[in-house]
Amino acid sequence: MKLRKVVSVVGAGNVGEHTASLLALRGLVDVRMFDLPKRDGERLIEPVKGKALDIQQMLSALNIDGKVEGYTVSPDGEGYSALEGSDIVVITAGFPRKPGMSREDLLEKNIGILRVTAGKIREYAPDAIVIVVTNPVDLMTYAVYRLLGFEKNKVIGMAGVLDSARFKTFISR
Repeated sequence: MKLRKVVSVVGAGNVGEHTASLLALRGLVDVRMFDLPKRDGERLIEPVKGKALDIQQMLSALNIDGKVEGYTVSPDGEGYSALEGSDIVVITAGFPRKPGMSREDLLEKNIGILRVTAGKIREYAPDAIVIVVTNPVDLMTYAVYRLLGFEKNKVIGMAGVLDSARFKTFISR
């Protein structure tokens, strides 16, 4: 019997790493982070493992109980078996929007990533709640919902908080 809930964060870039850190700091869940390897000259490195270790050591320094693990995955979907047992999966993986890029450009780039990710969630975490953060969030959430085939109350898009924070900042100035 599992004592703590498990939240898996797919994509350990800026948003994913911060999401994992904030989840871990609460001390309520165990966190699993997933990301692709990076190329460093001739060799591949696994920064997600270092990021997870940094967060784990931060928890130790703050006397917070929790477990944070990093898993390197491949673009074709190898390495996702650690999704098994996840109660929640947060998808932050994707290309960032660059100047001059349209939402359609971003959609085309990110749909391939989410297609693989959704397949692995369906395989290893069929009972999980899925939170989509990848942009464009509205379209990506619908795509993930269709790809997973889960009930609609189990696939959630997360963009309103950011929009609200931006709005509050704008009107406060």
